[in-house]
Amino acid sequence: MLPEPSVEDLAPLRPHNFFITRYFLGVNRTSFQFFAIRVFAALSGER
Repeated sequence: MLPEPSVEDLAPLRPHNFFITRYFLGVNRTSFQFFAIRVFAALSGER
């Protein structure tokens, strides 16, 4: 799994990309939650 990029890595480089950065972080976090739910469901189904 790829680590979630921190705000320090993405935000201060280009101020006009502030909203793009926030959008990217929001989508990445949502995708991670969805992935975690799928893994948890799979593990629960096996045991």
